[in-house]
Amino acid sequence: MHVTAVEAGQLPLELLPDAHIVLDGEGVLLAANQAFDRRLLAEPRAMRLMASVLSSPLDVAADLDGRRRVFSAMWSHCLYHGTPARLVRVADVTDERLHGDLLERHAHDVEEVLDALPASLLLVDSEGVIRSGNARWHVSVLANAHTLAGAGVGTSYLELSRRGNWFREPDAHAIANGLQSVLQRRAMAFELEYHAPDESGDRWYHLSINALSGQTGAVIQHIETTETHRQQDERFDAMAHFKAVFDGALDAIVIYDDDLRVLRANAVVGSFLATRPSPPPDFTLLDLVVPEDHELLMRQHAELLRSGTGRGVVRLRRHDGTVVEVEYASRANVVPGRHVAVARDMTAARELEAQLRQSQKMEALGQLTGGIAHDFNNLLTIVLAHADLLLSGDGLSFEAREGLAEILRASQRGADMVRKLMAFGRREQLRVEPTLLEPVVQDVSGILRRVLPETIVVQCLTHGDVPLAFADGSAVQQILLNLATNARDAMRDRGGELRIVLHAEAGPARTPDSQSRASSAQRHVVVSVSDSGCGMSPETLARIFEPFFTTKRLGEGTGLGMSMVYGLMEQMGGRVSVESQPEQGTTIHLHFPAVADARLTPSSLPSIASQVGRGDERILLVEDDDAIRAMSARVLRRAGYAVTEAASGDAACAFLREQRDKGHPPVDLVVSDVVMPHGDGFRVLEATRQYAAASRIVWVTGYAGGGYADGDVHAPCDAPLIQKPWTTSELLARIRAVLDGPPNVPPDNSRQHDHHRAG
Repeated sequence: MHVTAVEAGQLPLELLPDAHIVLDGEGVLLAANQAFDRRLLAEPRAMRLMASVLSSPLDVAADLDGRRRVFSAMWSHCLYHGTPARLVRVADVTDERLHGDLLERHAHDVEEVLDALPASLLLVDSEGVIRSGNARWHVSVLANAHTLAGAGVGTSYLELSRRGNWFREPDAHAIANGLQSVLQRRAMAFELEYHAPDESGDRWYHLSINALSGQTGAVIQHIETTETHRQQDERFDAMAHFKAVFDGALDAIVIYDDDLRVLRANAVVGSFLATRPSPPPDFTLLDLVVPEDHELLMRQHAELLRSGTGRGVVRLRRHDGTVVEVEYASRANVVPGRHVAVARDMTAARELEAQLRQSQKMEALGQLTGGIAHDFNNLLTIVLAHADLLLSGDGLSFEAREGLAEILRASQRGADMVRKLMAFGRREQLRVEPTLLEPVVQDVSGILRRVLPETIVVQCLTHGDVPLAFADGSAVQQILLNLATNARDAMRDRGGELRIVLHAEAGPARTPDSQSRASSAQRHVVVSVSDSGCGMSPETLARIFEPFFTTKRLGEGTGLGMSMVYGLMEQMGGRVSVESQPEQGTTIHLHFPAVADARLTPSSLPSIASQVGRGDERILLVEDDDAIRAMSARVLRRAGYAVTEAASGDAACAFLREQRDKGHPPVDLVVSDVVMPHGDGFRVLEATRQYAAASRIVWVTGYAGGGYADGDVHAPCDAPLIQKPWTTSELLARIRAVLDGPPNVPPDNSRQHDHHRAG
């Protein structure tokens, strides 16, 4: 060890430029030059530290005059006047240390900031080797060890980017080329949006590579953008849904500003104008509305801005000149200064309202005519029966017989008119069953060829295989004869052709007319009756089914023909549609529901015996009309039957119960009206089943409507029904036929119909 001798003349301390002192082992100052700051002597701890610490150099801190100072002490052994001591160089390094601390603190702060960034940052050198990375990068390496193994400091990022399990092949190739371009200064930056595989699905990242400005190398930044992509996808889906709803809406939708300027409109708005698929640019709501409604629209718009919501009706004029009535609802400021209106073309709705009013009018008229016809039937029944009885007597003069015969003919004409009224009112009893319409149509066409003028050519055609249809054959004949009569009148002046075409048609019934509703059946048998006559105007066509409406001259028509057609078709579950134009003839389509079950076959109505039936059986006659009950009883008694009369269903029930309680045999036949006060036909059926189950039953009614299975009104059970007005021969023949047949009172578990009033 070299020992410096600090003695006079050997190493003068004053000659040293820096502060130097000599300390003994206890920290006592032995010597010092003028550069030494003697204020340190007030810090004995610092003096002892410089005298005893083995390390050199060392920093010693001291408070001098209230300020913290830092001194760097570097010592070496020496002899002071032959005594071992320390020669210490003392330098004030307070400013240097402060600057170093600031630099260190700044570096630490920068590191904290980089670690707190929501991105993974890497620093690579000119070869692409990772030199450092922030905390998020290190966390990513640890969390994804299976894909980022060996991705720490010292790893080549170029090699890392080429791994197929981290980047997909196209992305990896692009990233490697981009990094090389930046490192070689061919580009200062490179960016790429990529997605990486993950257990929960693909995750999206934004990669940016930026060249360092002061040295070679680059900074690589990864920012996860999965949530941003998810939000973008949601916004895209929301916009797609909005566009689908906006453009696919059946109503017109308009977005407009305070000045009524249209900002966006869907395709329906263009269809209102009927000029182009979409409205022209730079147009206002006033351009859509007819000038007469401009002031109304402005008032409604002012009310919208005041209250926030609005409704109204305005008219639009199409390109072809037609005016469309539009009802709209609007809401203000869905976005500040932006308003939305939803408009609907009310043309179809107004037509439906007109159809509903027409249907209600037809229904009301049907109920009225049905009620009148019911009462008229009762009167005609009395007239016909009395005329029959008088004619069956002896000793009448020729004039009396002719008078009675004329009464019968007039009554029959009245009954025919009643049937038309009841057909319109859906009150005439029909037997709707599987029917082959081709022979019915052929029979009618044969009759027409004989009765129509020679100037009218009748053609009857059948196209393809025609299935069975649900219909009443007699009603179909009546309808065709009525239509042929109308066609004859339409071709009265110049003749023409009457064509009847029969064919099958799939799908719901075509009903372009406003009166007839569409049939729900999916297959129909269609009978089309066409003439080449004068045709009808739209105004006449709109009223064609109205009762008592006719275009014929006074005395030539009652106006009930087409009403009858309408009523009969409705009862049979069918529909009727009409096509006609002035001077181009008329075609009427009758749509009958086709029979879907191939096992069903046509059947005929029970025939009525041609001979008047007589007998001695016991009959219970139930009828609430006193005159009809007396007349019916008189006819039956003259035919030999024992008749008991009952004025109501309750009275009939009491009689049947009394007969049972007294041990008398039950009656052979119950002849009952369908609807009566104080117990109707259902009450009679219940009592007959309970007290005379082995008997027989016949229904008599002024109207019963529908069939046994379908329709608005039904008989209490599936038993023979006699329609008023009847003749004595019809009444007696039907009763005789029932008495000669088996008992027909249904058991308790038989199919029952809903209880509807028949009137």
